[in-house]
Amino acid sequence: MVPKSVQIAGYRIPIRIKDLRGECYGQYLPEAKVIEIDRETVKNKKLLRETIRHEMVEAALFISGISWSESYEQEPIVRALDELFWPAWDRVSGKL
Repeated sequence: MVPKSVQIAGYRIPIRIKDLRGECYGQYLPEAKVIEIDRETVKNKKLLRETIRHEMVEAALFISGISWSESYEQEPIVRALDELFWPAWDRVSGKL
């Protein structure tokens, strides 16, 4: 089940299901403060979870102001978290 919204830094960020036509699994729209998830992504629970987490990190970076820095490239940072940090966290958190 997809939550209707998430809370980040006091903001309610709606989550909308949309046909993104295979362009991506999801996206955060900073001007609207909305997360969009592709309809096909919803069919895969693991992919849905990872996509929502990814878009929440992007939202947090935008809301914090970090992503507005002139020399900042957001996607490589978020992907590094996706591929390196979160898998490591999942392994450790299960032992805590």
